[in-house]
Amino acid sequence: MSLKDFAIAVATELKEHGIDVILTGGAVVSIYSENKYVSNDADFLSTTDHQNILKATGSIKENGFTLRLLSPTQCVMDRLAAYYHWNDRQSLEQALLVAENHPIKLNEVKKWSKNEGETSKFQEFLDGIKIKK
Repeated sequence: MSLKDFAIAVATELKEHGIDVILTGGAVVSIYSENKYVSNDADFLSTTDHQNILKATGSIKENGFTLRLLSPTQCVMDRLAAYYHWNDRQSLEQALLVAENHPIKLNEVKKWSKNEGETSKFQEFLDGIKIKK
């Protein structure tokens, strides 16, 4: 069973119990990077408890079920947060993989990065995009 199929199965079961979820973390990077990055887990956030997550726009429809994901922009910001705060270079590489395969809202990421006090690391992310493309 693929990670995507597993996530759909878990989300379907949770939905049957009235719990809406959004897939996040490395599993989203795996999906958006077409498995160039491989995650061995599936992290979910619940919209039932976290109303701000309702703004997520990414989704995969399969077998009549919609798996909600963080948007590509939100996924990049999630990965960059780990890079910014823990110097996790693997998270930077994951952000670059997503940006390489999907359009992201760079102005939104830039504004958020500035608010995080991480303009120099954001520039490194931008430089990485330019190198990969």
